[in-house]
Amino acid sequence: MRFTHGHEDMRVEVKTIILVAAIAVPLALMPRVYDLVMQFDRDLHASLRDLNIGTDKSRVFTLLGEPITSDTECCLPQSAGFESEFARAKESNAVEYFLWRNGVNWYYCIGFDKNNKLVTKLEGGS
Repeated sequence: MRFTHGHEDMRVEVKTIILVAAIAVPLALMPRVYDLVMQFDRDLHASLRDLNIGTDKSRVFTLLGEPITSDTECCLPQSAGFESEFARAKESNAVEYFLWRNGVNWYYCIGFDKNNKLVTKLEGGS
């Protein structure tokens, strides 16, 4: 036979809630803390994701701001680990690429065709 007291059951429930909160709250905040430390801008990232093939270069610059560099080839700073991005660039008909940085080490390289239309969006780290 087992005897339980209502207060003991309540203490167990409260301890469980505190334990769950102690684990869940830091896990929920971790991405935002990481973004803060790495200076990663989720709004900029969302703007890039919303860009479609065929978007005018002027619209891209309006949404993303001024790029940090440009080139006639993919200008992501690192190819190791991002080979698929460089392959996509080679397969595109882009004639000019522009590079934007998001935070400490994330980059967007966007390629435009001869009509100044977006033809490829590439991402990679350094």
